[in-house]
Amino acid sequence: MSAGAPIHIVHFYEDGAFPAGSVADFLWAGLRADESAIIIANPEHARASKDLLAARGAALDALERRGGLIALDARSTLESVMRGRTPDRALLGSVIGRVLDRALAASPSGRARVYVELVATLADEDSVAASLGRGMRELERFWNEILSTRPCRLCCAYPIRLFAHRSLAEAFTDVCDAHDRVVPVLTGLDKHGGSARTIAVLQQQACALQEALARERPGSLQAIPENLSKGAHSDVLVVDDDADIRSALRNVLELQGYHVAVAANGREAWEWLQSTPLPALVLLDLMMPVMDGAELLGRVRADTRLWSLPVVVISAFRSLAEPVTAESQGFLAKPFDVEQLLDLASRFCPPRLS
Repeated sequence: MSAGAPIHIVHFYEDGAFPAGSVADFLWAGLRADESAIIIANPEHARASKDLLAARGAALDALERRGGLIALDARSTLESVMRGRTPDRALLGSVIGRVLDRALAASPSGRARVYVELVATLADEDSVAASLGRGMRELERFWNEILSTRPCRLCCAYPIRLFAHRSLAEAFTDVCDAHDRVVPVLTGLDKHGGSARTIAVLQQQACALQEALARERPGSLQAIPENLSKGAHSDVLVVDDDADIRSALRNVLELQGYHVAVAANGREAWEWLQSTPLPALVLLDLMMPVMDGAELLGRVRADTRLWSLPVVVISAFRSLAEPVTAESQGFLAKPFDVEQLLDLASRFCPPRLS
C-alpha cells in the first residue's frame, strides 16, 4: 500500500444521503489495484454500492465466484459476534477473520478493502447510550487490531443522527480518533486532518443539541434565513476560510436562536463590518487567505468605531494565537466543545431561546 494512504476511514452522512459514490470509489480503487473487496452492510446500501461498482466496470459475478468480492448482511454479521449487548472479541476474530482470510487468498495482490457499517447497525439495535458507547469502542478497537495484522484498508459510514445524544459525545470523539481519516457530513474524501475532525465533532454536537432542544423545548426550533444581507443585524459574525467550519458553527449558534453572519476571510469581514450594525461578537479564525485574522484584528482595534468590538480567536494553533490574544476577548482551541462555544457567546449576547 502506498505510504501515507489512509488505512481506516469514517464517513458521516445525513439520513437518506448514504454516500454510495464514495464507498464505490473506495472499493473500485482497490479492485483496479487487484485488491479484493468486502461489503458488510444492509441490503439497500450493499446493492447501491454494487450497482455503482458495476457501472464503473467491475465484473461482479466473476469477482463473487472467485471470492474477490464478498458481501455480508450487517445485521446477521453483528448478531453472530454479539455476547449480550457487547461485541465479543473472540467471536469477531473468528467470524471476520475467516472472511478476511478468504478475501486475501483470492486477491492477486494479497490485499483487500472492506466497507463496513457494523457500528451503524449496533446503534440501530441498541438505544442505551452506555452500552452503545462500549460497543462502538470495542468494534473500532477490533478493526484497528485487524488492520495492524492484515494488509487491508477499511471504510465505515454512519448516519450522524445515530450520535444525536449529548451522552454520546465522548464515544463519537473516540470513534473519530480510531480512524486516520474523518469525512464529515456533506464533504468529500479530499478533506482530512484536524479540520475534518473539528467539523465532524461540531456536527455531532449540533445534532445532539437539536435533539435536546426538540425534546426540552417543543416548537422552539424555527427556520432562520440562510444568510443575513448587508444592513441586517447579526448577533455573531463567524470569520473562517473553511466553509464547512463556518456552516457547522453557524448551525450550532442558530439552534440557540442567534442571528449569524459569515465571512470567508478578513477582508470580507472588514467590508461587512463597515456597512452593517455591529454584531455582539466576532468569532475569528487566524489562518486565512486574502487577509488573515491577525491583520483583521489589528484593523478593528485601530478603528474608532470598531475598537471595542468583542473578538474571540478560534484556532487549532495556540502558538499562533498567543501574540494576538491580548487584543481579543478570549481564545477557543479547535476542536472545542459546543458547550464552551455557547457559554462564551452568552457572555456577550444572551441566547434568544433561553
